[in-house]
Amino acid sequence: MPDPPAAPAGPRPFRHPIGLDCQIQAERQPLPADRQIRRLPMKIILFNQAGSDPVLSQGKEETMRKQPVVPIIVILALAALSLAACGGGGQAAGGPTEVHVKLSEFKVEMDKSSIPAGPVKFMIDNAGKETHEVVLERAGDDDKPFTANGKESEAEDIEAGKSATLEWTIDEPGQYQLSCHINENNEDHYALGMVQSFTVTGK
Repeated sequence: MPDPPAAPAGPRPFRHPIGLDCQIQAERQPLPADRQIRRLPMKIILFNQAGSDPVLSQGKEETMRKQPVVPIIVILALAALSLAACGGGGQAAGGPTEVHVKLSEFKVEMDKSSIPAGPVKFMIDNAGKETHEVVLERAGDDDKPFTANGKESEAEDIEAGKSATLEWTIDEPGQYQLSCHINENNEDHYALGMVQSFTVTGK
């Protein structure tokens, strides 16, 4: 049997449904400009560790703004050191208990009503218009300051608008008072109410 004739080169003819012989010809046509896909440079937005200040990066050029991040453990450690330095009850570490005292006509005011036994530093401000004094003594006494090493537990003649300090060590717990015993111009400051009691507790 003879070999079948070779198929002609090129597109194969086919029978159109309506009986016309057609030939498929594929031809690539360029797309309209409005339908072409443009290749745009990639833009990446980066965020720093704090989650703020976005930084725009284009191509291979990237710029990141780095902000230092303080570990929370460092903050807690600093807070603990600050509390240790301040101490409790107005007492600096290894120092005396500090008590602020305000004098006026005719009152003695303290910022603490109870302090621990031990060294104490009274920081006194005379906010009145007359000269006053501060005597540290047991509650109920009348001008009976303590004596130690040739000194008495009092700050005398504090003029109006002036300040003074009185440092003393109170070892025994109990009730004490700060008072003014100036008596002049027919004015007994103690009798007029210039006395303030406070409590000394155990160490």
